[in-house]
Amino acid sequence: MDVFIATHNESAELLYKTVNACKYMVYPDKNRVHIYLCDDSDRPEIAALAEQMDTGYFGLRENQHAKAGNLNNAIFKTHSPLIATFDADMIPTHDFLMRTVPYFFLDNGPVGFIQSPQSFYNADLFQYNLYSKEKLPNEQDYFFKEVNVNRNYANAPIYAGSNTLISRQAVTEVGGIATDSITEDFATGIRIQAAGYRCYAIPTVLAHGLAPATLRDLIGQRRRWGRGCIQTLRQSCWLRHMGLPLRTRFSYYSSFLYWWTFFRRFVYISAPILFTLFQVVIVDCTVPELLIFSIPAYLLYGLSLRFLSGSMRSTRWSNIIDTALFPYLMFPIILETLGIREKKFSVTRKDAVTDSRNFTLALPHLFFILLSAFAIYQCYTVWMPASFVAALVVMCWLILNTFILIMAVFFILGRKNSRKNVRFSANIPVVVKTPYGRFSGHTLDISERGMGIALDDGRILDQSLPLEVLVWTERYRASMDARMARVAENEEGALKYGIAFTSMDAENKSQYFQIVYDREPDFPTRLVKSSGLRDLGRNIQKRLRRRR
Repeated sequence: MDVFIATHNESAELLYKTVNACKYMVYPDKNRVHIYLCDDSDRPEIAALAEQMDTGYFGLRENQHAKAGNLNNAIFKTHSPLIATFDADMIPTHDFLMRTVPYFFLDNGPVGFIQSPQSFYNADLFQYNLYSKEKLPNEQDYFFKEVNVNRNYANAPIYAGSNTLISRQAVTEVGGIATDSITEDFATGIRIQAAGYRCYAIPTVLAHGLAPATLRDLIGQRRRWGRGCIQTLRQSCWLRHMGLPLRTRFSYYSSFLYWWTFFRRFVYISAPILFTLFQVVIVDCTVPELLIFSIPAYLLYGLSLRFLSGSMRSTRWSNIIDTALFPYLMFPIILETLGIREKKFSVTRKDAVTDSRNFTLALPHLFFILLSAFAIYQCYTVWMPASFVAALVVMCWLILNTFILIMAVFFILGRKNSRKNVRFSANIPVVVKTPYGRFSGHTLDISERGMGIALDDGRILDQSLPLEVLVWTERYRASMDARMARVAENEEGALKYGIAFTSMDAENKSQYFQIVYDREPDFPTRLVKSSGLRDLGRNIQKRLRRRR
């Protein structure tokens, strides 16, 4: 079993967490698990980390093929029949191998790869910027837990490049990781399926990492994904000569069509504006005809989306997400479809902090809000006296678009994130030792550098005392020197102690980081019911309060 951790410019601090977790992966014979840091920047500090962690290291200079070249360098220098691939920030859970390896012993044909979801332990930008961490699942959950899993039926799950267990025989048979596509993972997955291998996506979260932290990173990532999907399909003559079954090809054609949903949002937002302000008729029909076709379609779309997404998505949230991104994805998708490629792409940053300075990126949305406001006024003053019902239908359409555009603007403007370390809610036994006594309790939240705790009885009166904190789970146990950072009292009078660590040795750090990260992120897995007006009001209220 070879484990490849691909890194380009990520810090040793970030890579430590991934390597550390890989060393704790359970396997019947741990001597058969070989972990390698694959560094295509050939940095001395990463080589030193590999030596410190007792793992292999493949440094690569003058890499001409980005991540694909990095992984191929490792593939052709190793020999184990199975390969686990992780991005630099993706921290596997202890049971990753035990949950994925058994698929390779199924009897229904050779298995090419097993793709587990790409999950994130920090709130994604939609959750964070729209104050919806407790209400909205991660934006990628719908694809990885529902869409990709359902593609198993057509043997068309998408290889995402990380959190994957892949057959060496399969990847070498297709010539290694594809180097002729900007989405090397997408292209490689298709070639493995075309070679006759059965592939599976599973819904179980077995690794989690960092979601893009800035809007520009998110846009760059999605632009690369969209262009890469279309580029791969064009290069393969739209899969016509690869020997893939028809249903597999249709699944990949649906991937192509998805990227055109951003153009659909542009049309849907522009149509009532063009009609009201400029008398441009997009659809020539009567009001009854419009309602007969549009209302059933809208309701059916909403019901089917909620049902097929496992209640992870709704029409409203899908429209907000697509509206936020359409000005920056629509034209790249059109250009790539026409064969006009972008010359340069950058790697999504993993260590970035949230950037809230995005006003210029909101200008297209503000422009459409302004036009929609003029159109609503025009509807009310000019069109409504002449044709009340028709004007009312168009005005409702404009108001709905305006709401979605305002939510998109809130998303783009973002909010400042001053916390450097992600904090997880956790209820774990803890003992605090002081020079004057020992106190037992439980954690309320934990992070790399500290924790919030509640004591079962007693109080720590002298907050200047040095502390020793002992925390444990069924698998891990760690002890750290600490100090009291703060004490807060809730409405019931219970105290929450904020503990900051001052030092921990290598073994305790290794164990404690597993306590922190060997868990599924505690974000919602289903949409929490909330009206659009309530979501809008919450965002307005939070932003006004933040400015005081």
